[in-house]
Amino acid sequence: MPSTGLILAFIAFLAWGFGDFFIQRSVRAIGNIAALLAIGLVGCVVLTPIVWVKIPAVAKDPSSWIFLIIAFLITLVVALVEFQSFKVGKLSVIEPIMSLELPLTIIIGLAFLRERLTTPQLMLMFVIFLGVALSAIRPHVHHWWTRWRQTRLVEAGVWLGLIGAGVMALTNIFTGLASQHAGPLVAVWFIHSSLALFCLIILLARRQLRMELINIKKSWRVVLGESLFDNLAWIAYSGAVIYLPVSLTIGITESYIVLAALLGIIANRERLQRHQYFGIGLALVGTIFLGVISG
Repeated sequence: MPSTGLILAFIAFLAWGFGDFFIQRSVRAIGNIAALLAIGLVGCVVLTPIVWVKIPAVAKDPSSWIFLIIAFLITLVVALVEFQSFKVGKLSVIEPIMSLELPLTIIIGLAFLRERLTTPQLMLMFVIFLGVALSAIRPHVHHWWTRWRQTRLVEAGVWLGLIGAGVMALTNIFTGLASQHAGPLVAVWFIHSSLALFCLIILLARRQLRMELINIKKSWRVVLGESLFDNLAWIAYSGAVIYLPVSLTIGITESYIVLAALLGIIANRERLQRHQYFGIGLALVGTIFLGVISG
C-alpha cells in the first residue's frame, strides 16, 4: 500500500537526519573504518536471526545476488567518501552538497527504471531541493566572487561531498533494486554484514582491531547512535521502495539533510541566518505536501 511506503519513507527521513549527525561525531572520535565497522556489526547482529530463513531462497536467484553485490560495492565507496567528508568538513556545508543526490536519483529513475512521476510531484521535489540547498548556505562575505573563491573552492570536504552525492544516487538505485529482488531486510543485512567483514579484514591487516574496539567502547554513546539510526534508516528506505518508486522515496526522505544540518548548527551553537530558516521551512513543507499528494 502507498501509505505503508510513505510511513517508511518518513521514518527514513528522521533516522537519516539523526544518523548523519551521529556519524560525523563518530568518525571524528574513532575514525572512518571503526565507525563503518560499528554500523555493519549492529546490522549483522540484529538482522541475522530475522533473515536467516530467507537466505536459501535468495541464494537461488542469480539476479538478487548481482544487485546485492553491486549495492554493497557502491555503498562501500560512498560510505568511505561521505565519512571522510564529514570528518574534515562542516556538517552544515557538506549536507547541502549531498542534496545533489536527489536530482541525480530522479534522473536515473526516470531514464533507466522507467518510473513515472506527476508534474506536481516533480515540482515539489524541486522545492525540497531548493530548500535543502538554502538551509545551510552561509555566506561569510558580501561579494559573490569573493565568496566563491574563499568559501566554495577551498571549504574542507566540498569535493568529497560532490563525489559522495554522485555515488549516493547510484546507491539509492541499486539498494532499491536489491530490496525489490531479495527483500528489504535481506538487502540491508547483506550490505551491512559485508561492510563489517571488509572493515574487520582491514583492521586485522593493520593490526588495529583491538585498539579500535577499545575506542568504540570509549565512545559507545555516539557509536550506538550512528549504528541504530543508520540501520533503521536503510531498513525503512528499503521497505519504502517496495511500495513507492525509488525517485519518489528519495524525494520524501531528502529533507533528512535539513535535519542533519540543523542538528549540526544547534550542537555547535551556530546562529542561523534568515535564508536558512526559509530553506528549512521550504524543504519541510515541500516534504509534507509531497507525502500528502502521493498518498
